Order: sequence, then structure tokens, then C-alpha cells
Amino acid sequence: MRYTVATALLLLSLALARAADQGQYPGEALDLEQCFRSALKRSETIAISEESIVQAEEQFKQAWRSIPPKLSLHGQELWQDTSHLTSPLGSTLIISPSPSGSIRLNLAPLTFYREFAAIRSASSFIRQSEYAKKRAEQNLYLSVAQSFWSVVQIEDQIKITESQRSLTMDLVKELQDRERVGRSRDAEVVAAQSQLAIVEASFEGLKRARVVARELLAFITGLDKDVPLTDTAALPPPPKDLNSYLEASRKRPDILAQQDAVDIARAGVRVARSGHFPAWSLQANYYDNTRKGYQKDITWDVLAQVDVPIFSWGQVHSSVKQAQSLHRAAELTLQRLQRQAETDVKSAWENLRASIAMFDLYDKSAALAERNYALQTRDYKRGLVSNLEVLQALNTIYGARLTRDQGQYNVKFNDIQLKIAVGDIQMPEEKE
Repeated sequence: MRYTVATALLLLSLALARAADQGQYPGEALDLEQCFRSALKRSETIAISEESIVQAEEQFKQAWRSIPPKLSLHGQELWQDTSHLTSPLGSTLIISPSPSGSIRLNLAPLTFYREFAAIRSASSFIRQSEYAKKRAEQNLYLSVAQSFWSVVQIEDQIKITESQRSLTMDLVKELQDRERVGRSRDAEVVAAQSQLAIVEASFEGLKRARVVARELLAFITGLDKDVPLTDTAALPPPPKDLNSYLEASRKRPDILAQQDAVDIARAGVRVARSGHFPAWSLQANYYDNTRKGYQKDITWDVLAQVDVPIFSWGQVHSSVKQAQSLHRAAELTLQRLQRQAETDVKSAWENLRASIAMFDLYDKSAALAERNYALQTRDYKRGLVSNLEVLQALNTIYGARLTRDQGQYNVKFNDIQLKIAVGDIQMPEEKE
């Protein structure tokens, strides 16, 4: 008995592993947020954004570390032509070759204005990269939602079509039975069979569309194309006042990122202008005992320098003009983004408002179509209406169900689209 149980457990584990390899998931179905988490791990765009943040942080460190003096070991060997030296003093002072070694402390030329402008620019670059990553995640969420609901909607429509096919097949069978006893005409049977062929064609088209939709979802998320899905999102309430969304959109991540881009460009103007300012540098050496000649007893020296620019053939002036142009371009880009965000919000707000109103009407239409079909079926059995009226009622209920299903997912997607347009959506990883 013990070996039988062990063998059964082993076979069960192998079956589950085989099912997982074949894309069959015996566990719970995945919802939108779980699909998005999988897409986050797979997305190259998000990974590139994360690398941009790393680069920005290292650029900030480099900007700070360019200010302190650098310590190094310095060695040199100097050869000079001494063949023409006739004075004993000259032969004593100038010795060739002349080795030299020292510990060198070197402070690169600094204007301080340029260095602190570069630090501020690097700090803005970090924020810009972080906002860009957040916006990329929001756009990815929108893509996952669109693909996810496309799959779920198609699978719902397949179920609706299967139900429609079953009802139509029942009607065809009933008409064939009535035809055999002379209670229905051949034309009625042919009309019902024609309608059944149309439904079956729609069923095949939906199956093909499901394959395409699932392939796209698998591409975005990295999940198996046959992973089971479940839609846990409830229908959203009507949108609030438009002005509240317009106000919130001013803090959309891509707009904040562009504001930092303007700050970076402004810092670039300061860096370019620093070319007009004096630059200070410092070099200190502590020598070893390898030096010869008159310098052998000198153990250290310090060299302080200052360079005051006077004329550079307009190079600095041109650099300033270029930096100012980049600053103006960044400000224009910010203005365009702000206007685009306003347009996005207005369009998404209107789409959500209209889709909610339309869904209410679609829902009412589907309920009435179902009642009409029930009444037509009852009257048909009583001989009060013809088969054509029942067939028409059946077509009406099929179209109404499909339209209601599509309207439901339009509302959900438009709600996400409005949140993305505002830039105020809470991502799944932020809820944990």
C-alpha cells in the first residue's frame, strides 16, 4: 500500500510538470496585475530605463568627485644635450639623464561655477531618469491591459457564440422535425441552416483572433500563450469633474521628466558661460631621493596657477549660444508635452464618460433582446408567430450580447486610459 501511494504521488508530480511544460496551468488563473508583473520582468524598455538611472547616479558621483584633488605616483626620466656645455657650473647643474619620482597631488583647473552647475545638472538627470522609468511602466501597463482585455473579451465572445450556435442548432433540429410532419416549409429550414453557417463562421474567426491575441499577450508578458486568465476588475464609476484631471496631469511623470530636462539645459548654459571665468589649478609634489644635480636636495614643491581667459576667437560665445538654443528647445518640448497631456486627458475623459453611458444602453438592449427572444419562442410554440420572427429574435440577442460584452471592456480600458493620460495610476508593485 505504501509503495502504491508513493507511485501515485510520483505520477501526479510528473503529470503536473508535463502540463506546465505544455502551457497548461492547473493552478489559479492570472489577473491583469499578475500579467503586468510578469511584463515588468520581461520588458527591455524598463530594463533600459533602470540602466539610465544607474548611469545618471554615476554621472552625479563623477561630478562631485571631479572637485577634490587627485593623488598619484609620478615618475620621469629626462635626457638633455650636454655636449655643448663648457662651463663647469653648467655641467654640475645640468645632468643627463636626470631621473625623478614623486607623490603628486593634483587639483584640476576649477572655476567652481562650472563644477557646481554640473552637479546640479547631474542631480536633475537622476530625477529625469526616474520619472522616465515611471512613465515607461505606466505605458507598459496600458499595453498589457489592452492585450489582456482583448484576450478576455474574445474568449467571452467565443462563449456567447457557442451558446448562440447551440440555440441555432436546436432551432434547426426542431424545424427539421416539423418539416417531416409537414408543419414547416423547406425555406424555413434552409434559412435556419444559413444562419447556423454564419454563426459557425463567426466562431472560427473568433478562434483565429484568440490565437493572435494570446500570441501578443505572450510576447508582452513572457507568459505561456495558453495561460488561463481571469478578469477581476470591476466596472469603474463615472469620471469626476474634468478640471480635476487636468490639474493632476500637470504632475504626469513625462512632464516632470521634461521639467528636469529644462533644468539640465539651463545648467548647460551655466557650464558654457564658465568659459569666461578664471580657472584655478594646484599641483604639489613630494620627491624621492632619485633626483640629481642642483635639485637633489629639494624634497617638495607646490605650483599654483590661475588662467584668465581673454580671447578665444568666439569659441566660448558660440558654446553659450548653442547651450541657450538647447535650453529654448527643451522649454518648447515641455510646452508641447503639456498641451499634449491636456488633449490626452480631455479625449480620455470624454471616451470614458461616453462608454459608460453607452454600456448602460447596451445592457438594457441585451436584457430586452433576451426577453423578446423568450416571448417570440413562447408565441412560436403557440403558433402565433412564424419561424422567421424567432430567427430574427435569435440574431438580435446574439448581436446584443456581443455588443454588451464589448461595451463592458471598452469602459474598463477607457478608465485605465484616463488614468494613464493623467499619470496618476497606482501601479501593482506600489500597492504591495
